[in-house]
Amino acid sequence: MRADFLHASFCIDTMAKRSEPGPGSDHVETAAGLKEVVNDISWTAGALAGAIATIAMGLVMVVTDVATLQLAIAALYAQEGFLAGWTAHVAHGTLFGLIFAAFFADPTLESIPQSYWRSGIAGLVYGTILAVVGAGLIMPMWLNAMGFASPPSIPNVTVPALLWHFVYGTVLGVLYPALLNR
Repeated sequence: MRADFLHASFCIDTMAKRSEPGPGSDHVETAAGLKEVVNDISWTAGALAGAIATIAMGLVMVVTDVATLQLAIAALYAQEGFLAGWTAHVAHGTLFGLIFAAFFADPTLESIPQSYWRSGIAGLVYGTILAVVGAGLIMPMWLNAMGFASPPSIPNVTVPALLWHFVYGTVLGVLYPALLNR
């Protein structure tokens, strides 16, 4: 969420600098610019790509380590069980899909989703960042704060977690431009 805020701040600052000097001109241009940035984000494509990518990732998790879904992810919300873990995981993935889409509202990045190849690579990098920061750092601290019986150590960057997030990021990155162009 912090990256989304920084991106929005960058866009607002950039648009404010383009405004004409004069009383109140920054305010008017900034408000109009923010509305333009928010409208430029393809919320539907980001959410749908994020949800589908999470389902693909979740299927790999079910095959390789279903306990992570049933116990750890569910425990982030003081729950347990497959359905609770699956629901939380799809909600997270959808949110991260929205954040992925928000990055491409930046004019310097808007050409990336015009290519499946570039967007796939961007998704892979994004998935790797989520694996290291989200699953590797934030999740262990969150589980510890929730009183999870055996929270993983920090950092918790494992080969399976990287693989799962590679799947998520790649599917997200390839699906996002496909959904933009439909």
